[in-house]
Amino acid sequence: MPPQKHVSIEVHGTLAARSAAIQAQAAEIFSRLSGDPTVAERAREEESRKKESEVYRQSQMRLMKRIAEVTASIASQSEEGELAWATGAGFDLQSLDSLMRLEAEHRLLTRANRRLIERLMPAAEIEGLHASAQHLLAKASALRAEAQRRIARTAELMAEAAEFEGHIEFDPAQTLSGALIAHAEELEKQADNHRRWAAEREAKHEKTLRELDRLHSI
Repeated sequence: MPPQKHVSIEVHGTLAARSAAIQAQAAEIFSRLSGDPTVAERAREEESRKKESEVYRQSQMRLMKRIAEVTASIASQSEEGELAWATGAGFDLQSLDSLMRLEAEHRLLTRANRRLIERLMPAAEIEGLHASAQHLLAKASALRAEAQRRIARTAELMAEAAEFEGHIEFDPAQTLSGALIAHAEELEKQADNHRRWAAEREAKHEKTLRELDRLHSI
């Protein structure tokens, strides 16, 4: 009796065709799972953090522009006042009031800009990294759940075949389920990176704040 050969059942004609089919099915599953309630909620949180950071960035740009304008106006009016006093013409109260208002605005703008740079923007960046990590983990969890459902269904079908034949082997790594799990693992690695970056930035930010508090107390 000739030796029994290993039997492999292939739906697709070639390995390339199988790979393309798995990628297409995986893409459809990725798109469908974006509607998962937890994934969608984490996506909204991540987007909210991104918008918050963008608001701060735009605010900082406007502040810098206004600070430059006010600085130029202060310099111009100060020079006019100095010349007025130096030539004996004096500096009228309206001009003095305008200069004082500009200087007060400059102090306020500078403090607001410092608050953005020192506290609000770094905190938003850190929270954004945490939100991205949670979104990645939610997607990974949804993919793993999908893969487990598929594997469980395959196990049911194989149990029926095993009853008939006695023993059936199954390697999920070569299937769509295996591809989903591999992608979930990659997402989890990305989430770990985001959490590590957040921890590094948080430690650096806390150190910076301690140094700033020390300088301000002097």
